[in-house]
Amino acid sequence: MHTSPTILFRSFVFRQHRRSLLLAVLLVLPQVILYKFYYPHTIVNYDASHYIDAAAGKLGIYFWPIGYSMILRLLHWFTHADWLVFGFQYVLLQTSLLYLYFTLLYLIRPGRWVSRLMFLFFTVNPIIISISNYVLSDSIFMALTIWWFTVTLWYIYRPRVLLIYAMVVLLFGLFAIRYYAIFYPVFTLVVVVFSKLDWRAKLGGLGFGCLLFAGFIWYTSSQYKKLIGYASFSPFWGWLLAENAVIMYRKLHNFSEDRPDSSLMPLHRFVTAQLQEMQKKPKMPDSPLCTYYMWWERGPLRRYMGVRYKNDSVTSPFKKFCSMGREYKAYANFLIRRHPIEFIRYYMGQNAAWFVNPPIELEDAMYNGYYSSEGEVIRKWFGYKSDVLAYRPNRLFSMQPYLIVMFMGNLVFLFGSVGYYFCRCYKVQPSVVNRAVLLSAGFWLVNILFVLVSAPVMMRYGFTSMFLNVAFGLVVLEYVRKEAVAPVRVGSRVVYGNSM
Repeated sequence: MHTSPTILFRSFVFRQHRRSLLLAVLLVLPQVILYKFYYPHTIVNYDASHYIDAAAGKLGIYFWPIGYSMILRLLHWFTHADWLVFGFQYVLLQTSLLYLYFTLLYLIRPGRWVSRLMFLFFTVNPIIISISNYVLSDSIFMALTIWWFTVTLWYIYRPRVLLIYAMVVLLFGLFAIRYYAIFYPVFTLVVVVFSKLDWRAKLGGLGFGCLLFAGFIWYTSSQYKKLIGYASFSPFWGWLLAENAVIMYRKLHNFSEDRPDSSLMPLHRFVTAQLQEMQKKPKMPDSPLCTYYMWWERGPLRRYMGVRYKNDSVTSPFKKFCSMGREYKAYANFLIRRHPIEFIRYYMGQNAAWFVNPPIELEDAMYNGYYSSEGEVIRKWFGYKSDVLAYRPNRLFSMQPYLIVMFMGNLVFLFGSVGYYFCRCYKVQPSVVNRAVLLSAGFWLVNILFVLVSAPVMMRYGFTSMFLNVAFGLVVLEYVRKEAVAPVRVGSRVVYGNSM
């Protein structure tokens, strides 16, 4: 029978499970030493150069949310050495996973083998070290997501005012790092509103969150207004929508039937001409890469920006990029409204295929992947003496095997959640377990819908869900197995399995 814990959580972790903590340290340290033997420096690729540019220039806005660049600036204040970036990111991610692990042990109490498998997956896992070694927001976003998710579990277990503020602050940090977190507040809002807590406490915590988000949106919009002449929270969103629409549109063959208004007609003619040229090739260049239209110079959107600023050598690339956001958003809305069924079929269908088999963007080849134009800024930032950094490639830290792990994690969680419902496990489990399963299932479903509808698909974006899917997938499968083999008396007979 599942009973409420009687020991404080800190005593549960640091006294009752201190051997597990010690074992985690003993397992982690050799992995870090081994990894740093092969990859002594943090990995700086093309995306990382933008973050460093924003940090070095002390900018208030840039291509992506400015939160990660501010973290780089803070770390840079302590030391220019790149080891601090790796160390900070790795410790934050590893501790978040251990926090989730011990929380699940404390609140849900999985069986011995499930606990052991989860512990090993959260500690003896090369991807934790590999993703932490990139100068990218991924590892910090993963860590803060897991912290937020775990705090939400604690609030479900025992609502407290302090936990509302903790969730709100974590959400703000996530949103300031990556706009992917735009759907996260929905879960916090639902959990808080339907909790058994004084309504004044709820309003105070949620109101504080609204002030944080409103202030960030106002500041960002005002900065863009100074740059491009009109308020815009995220010109990047216009590019993303246009990219999504063109991914759909390039599958069509008759472009002559579409007639946007006069302001969009030059862009439409340029895009359709480029797509017609692409269709003549044996293989579309965007097939393996979902960000082709936004970032690759050969894509029609980037080319059109180049035509618009053909004779302009003064305007910065960032300002050019931002100035196109509103026009591209309007063009995307036109294409999507004109072809809604095709958008579902060709864009969402393509995203579904990418979701099952996501592109692997990061590998050893990107270790020295930044370009010469950004090399000087990066060298000064980290104190490098050369563009070329020594490393020893090792397939042990490859991301390729995680394609299978992510796919299996989704399947395990899907079948486990469905089995949890059909085996009626919710009837015999306490409310905290049912709510935790409901939270994880809701997050899994909304995350997939968000990815299919609007978000770019990259393998590294799915690592957060991978850890949550494995953890909760193992938990629900254990409950399903126990319920399936539980003895049930029917009259004078004893049968196995919940057939009632």
